[in-house]
Amino acid sequence: MPRPVLRLGASLLLAVTLVALRADASSAHVVPSPSFVESGAVTVVELAGPNERAGPMTGFAIRAPEGIRIVDAEPTGTWRVVERTATQTVWVGGSLPPNEEVSFRVELEATAAPGPVALEAEQRYPEGEIVRWQVPLTVVPGSGTADQNLGAALVVGLVGLLVIALVVSIAWRRGVRAQGGADG
Repeated sequence: MPRPVLRLGASLLLAVTLVALRADASSAHVVPSPSFVESGAVTVVELAGPNERAGPMTGFAIRAPEGIRIVDAEPTGTWRVVERTATQTVWVGGSLPPNEEVSFRVELEATAAPGPVALEAEQRYPEGEIVRWQVPLTVVPGSGTADQNLGAALVVGLVGLLVIALVVSIAWRRGVRAQGGADG
C-alpha cells in the first residue's frame, strides 16, 4: 500500500481516537458530524444539538477558533442565518421545543496544524439565557498534498529516465558510427 494512503489512514485513526478521548459528557450536547476537518480543505460539518431546557430554543450560534474559518452556513427549516463572518454564525427564526433536536450545516476551512480544536456553540433562549458548549473537532493532515507530490515526483522521474535513455542511445549510435568510420 502506498505511503500516503497509510499516512492518511493513521491520521484518521489518530483523529478518531483523540475525539473519543476528548468527548466527555459536558461536550457531547452539540455533536459534529464528521468530527474532523481536513487541513487546507473545506469540510461540510453538521452540528446536531438537542434542546435540554424546559422552554423553546430560539437561537443558535457558533464561534470558530483561530485556524478555523467559517466559509458558509445554511438555513435549516425556519432557521435563517442572520450573521455570518469568518469566525461566527448566528441562526434565528426557529423555535425548538424541549427534548427535540435540530441540525445546522456549516462549511469550515481548516488552516490550523493537525490536532484538536473546538468550536464554541451557543443555544439561545427567549429570556436571554445562553447555554454554551464546546464542540470538539480534530484537524487532520490534508490528503491532496502527499498524493500531488507523489504524482509530480513520478512524472519528473519518468522524464528523467527518458532523457537518460535518449542520451545513452545517441552516445551509443555515435560510438557505433565512429567505430564503423575508423574500420573502413
